[in-house]
Parts: sequence; structure tokens; C-alpha cells
Amino acid sequence: MKNISKDVAISVICNTVSIISLLFASYLLMRMYCVMSFRIPTDSMTPALLPGDCVLASQLRHDRIDHGDIIFFHFPYPERWDSIANPESGRFYAKRCIGLPGETLEIRNGHYFIDGEKRDIGNIESQDILVERLKGIVSDSVARSIGICLDAWPGHEENPGWTVLNFGPLLIPSKGTTIEINARTWLLYKTLIEWETGTKKDSISQLCKEQKSDYTFRKNYYFVAGDNTEDSQDSRYWGLLPEDHIRAKGLFIWKSKDPETHKIRWDRIWKHL
Repeated sequence: MKNISKDVAISVICNTVSIISLLFASYLLMRMYCVMSFRIPTDSMTPALLPGDCVLASQLRHDRIDHGDIIFFHFPYPERWDSIANPESGRFYAKRCIGLPGETLEIRNGHYFIDGEKRDIGNIESQDILVERLKGIVSDSVARSIGICLDAWPGHEENPGWTVLNFGPLLIPSKGTTIEINARTWLLYKTLIEWETGTKKDSISQLCKEQKSDYTFRKNYYFVAGDNTEDSQDSRYWGLLPEDHIRAKGLFIWKSKDPETHKIRWDRIWKHL
């Protein structure tokens, strides 16, 4: 009987180890080829995502991006606002996709328009609150006194006057999109062109000379924004997101812990995005 019990115990241990090994191997394979997990550190995507949420996301090569999707990407401007970094560098950001490659985006009175039509994308309530809080404010310094940055990208001296309330129209380039090179497109797309070509352009005349007064984009780009429109560093402030920097699309919250109380928020677990 003792020998039988010993054999049973060894069998149970072996089976347990096999199961754990299989689960661990499956987890590694999922991480490598299908899904990724991200922990949310800030409130820029509130209320969809809260600090302490852990999100399971499908890797981009296994999925496509559409309006309203929450995507995870390497921040393209970790060192300088006028230079796009390598796709593998920079920390991960989570934002909502607002505009797709080939579309023309506008913000009118704080709300998003795609190809001239109003689209209810993102946190509409937050967009309404932003409009209300900035009512009558035309100075960025005054807006900053209430915790909001009014001035928007591209942020140069030649800025066309875009703000987080009124922005665009901005053509979001797709692969194959051709633009005429002039003072306006130089201002809007210079950084993208320099990243694609791998060379810095000293002036618009140099760019025109090299590209024969037009340029055809080689990559796809997106316009992204946070649901917390009053406090989110997104495309409104730093410009367009190259597709090469996107890593995954959010699926659901698999774990959520309040960073202050350290308590599990059970009501958020398995919440689909």
C-alpha cells in the first residue's frame, strides 16, 4: 500500500508540473505571437481605463484598427517634439483611435469630425465638459491657470492657430498619399517626411528640390486621443502617430487594483473595451 501511495503521489506531482509547464509555455506563446498585457499608470483614458487596470491586448499583426479602438503604442516623441524616435523606443501609451489613414480630421467646438461629418468617438461627456470649461477663454496662459493646455499642435511660430477646441482640417496620410509641398504642408508634415526619408531638411526649398515639389508618403498614420480630454497628451498636442509604433489593440481588463487602497476592483475585471 505504501508503494502504491508513493507512486500515486509521484504521478500527481508529475501531472501538476506538466500542467504548470504547459500553461507557462502557452502564456509565453501568447505573449510572443498573439496577445500582450499592459498596466495603466495614468488617468488619461478615464473612465474607460483607470490607473491600476491591467489590459489584455491583441498584437497589431493579428488585428486591424478602427475608429474608437483603444490602442497601445510606443510614444513616437520621447526626446524631441520635432523628431520621431525608433518604433522600439519610448514608453507605451494607451489612447483611442480617432482618425484613420487617408481621412481628414477636424475638431470643431471640442468635438471630432471625420471627412466633414461629426463622429461620436471617445468620451463625449468629457468633450462637452472641455468646451464648457474653456468657454470664453482665448488665451493659453489663462487656460493653463485652470489646468488645461489650449494651444494645440503643430506649435511652431507659424502655427495656423489650432487649439484643442478648433483644430484642422488635417489630412492623415496613408501609404501612397501624395501632397504638394508648400509652406503649409511643410509645417504639418516636415517631421513625418524627415522620419520616412531618414534625413533632416534645412528648408522648404531643399525639400522641394529633392522631392520635385510633391511628396508621396511611404507609411500609414493615425490620430489618437485620450478619453480624459482635459488631461491627455495625445495627437492634439504632438501630432500624428506612425503605424509602425503601434503594438496592440485593447481587448478587456483582466485585473484591476486601486493604486491607493491596493484593493482589487472586482467590478472592472473582464470588462471589454
